[in-house]
Amino acid sequence: MKKVLALIIAVMMLSSLMAGAAFAAEDSADGAAVAVTEWEIPVLSAITGAVSFVGEPAIWAANYAAEMINAEGGIEGVPVKIVAYDTEFDPQKGMQYITQLQDTALFIGGCVAAPVCEAEAQVLYEEHIPNIGSYVSSALNEYAPYICAYMGDSEILDLELCKEWLAAKGYEKLVVFYSPDDTAQAATVERFAKEIPEYVGAVEVPTGTIDCGPLVVQAMNMGADAFWLGCRTDEAAKSCKELVERGAVASGEQIYATFAAMGAGFLEIAGDTAEGTYAYNMLDVDCPTDTWQALYERYQADHNGDVPSYPPIQGFYNMIVALKACYEDLGITGDPAKLMEEREAIAEWLNNSPEIEGCQGTFSWVDGVMQVNPPVVQVQDGAYKVVTME
Repeated sequence: MKKVLALIIAVMMLSSLMAGAAFAAEDSADGAAVAVTEWEIPVLSAITGAVSFVGEPAIWAANYAAEMINAEGGIEGVPVKIVAYDTEFDPQKGMQYITQLQDTALFIGGCVAAPVCEAEAQVLYEEHIPNIGSYVSSALNEYAPYICAYMGDSEILDLELCKEWLAAKGYEKLVVFYSPDDTAQAATVERFAKEIPEYVGAVEVPTGTIDCGPLVVQAMNMGADAFWLGCRTDEAAKSCKELVERGAVASGEQIYATFAAMGAGFLEIAGDTAEGTYAYNMLDVDCPTDTWQALYERYQADHNGDVPSYPPIQGFYNMIVALKACYEDLGITGDPAKLMEEREAIAEWLNNSPEIEGCQGTFSWVDGVMQVNPPVVQVQDGAYKVVTME
C-alpha cells in the first residue's frame, strides 16, 4: 500500500513539474531574464453600453487569443492574462482607466470605439505608451509611433470603395448617413465633401436612434440616387429599411453599408429590404484558415450560435498575437526599471511591424496603419456574398 501511495505521489509531482514547465520563464532575446510571472495585458473595450455588440466580442477575442497562446507555453514561457476595462462607450471613463494605468502599463489595448481612442491618444503619446485601438490616419500621424489601428483605415477605405461604387453604377448624387458621436465617421464625411464630386450632403444618425424615418425624408429631400450608410448596425439597418419602404431607391444596389454596419443584426433588422445592398467588411467571415475556423466554432459555442462577423474580433485577436511576436522578438522583460525603454521598443516595432500570422492569414502595420484588402459583399437571397464591383 505504501509503495502504491508513493507511486501516486511521484506521478502527481511529475505532472505538476511538467505543467509548470509549459510556463517556465525563459531568458529574453538579449539574455535578460523575464521579470514577470504573468503578462498582464490591460485591454479597454465598450463591453456594455451603446456599442456592446462589438465591444464584448472584442474582449472575447482577446481572451481567446491569450488562451491559445497559453496553450502553447505563453510568451517567453510566461502565461498571458487579459485584464478587461469596460469603458461603456464613455470617453471620460476610458480616460480614467488610462490615468490609472499610465505609470505601470507596458502596453494598453483598445478601445474598440473611436471616440474613446480619440480621448486617450494624447496621454498615450505623452507617456509613450504603445497602444492598438480604433484610429484614422490623421490620428496615427499625429501621435506616431505610439498608436496603431487594429483594422484598416476606414477613412481611406470608405473613400476608395465609394468612388469605385459610384463610378461602376453611374450614380450622380450621394448622401451619407453617419454617427456624429464617432470621430472616424465624421472625418470620413469631411473627406467625402472635399474629394467626391457626387456628394450632396450628410445626415446625422445618433447612436441609439429609434425612428430613422424623418432622417430618411431629410436625405430624400436632397435628391440623391445613392446612399452611403456609415452609421452602426442598428441605425444603418433602420435607415436601409426606411429608404426602401419610402421608395427612395429603385434597387438595393443604390445603398452601400460600411464595415460599421456589418453583422447579423443588419440583415435581421432590415429583412428583405437589405436585398441587393452592398457592404464591405474588415474580415472575411468565410475565411478558410484553420485558425479562423477554430475561432469561428468556439465563438458560436460561446455566443448561442452567433456568427463572428464583427471586425474587432479579428482585430483584438491579432493584437494579442502581435504582442507575443513583438515581446519575443525584442526580448521584452517586463522589468519595471526598463519600463520606458521597453515601451519605446514595443511602439517602434508595432508601428512598422514585420508580417505576423493572424487568424485570417498574415498582417502587418505600416506607419501604424493595418494593411488589409477588405472583401466587398452584396446581400443576395438574404445572405452576404463576396462580389466584384461592376
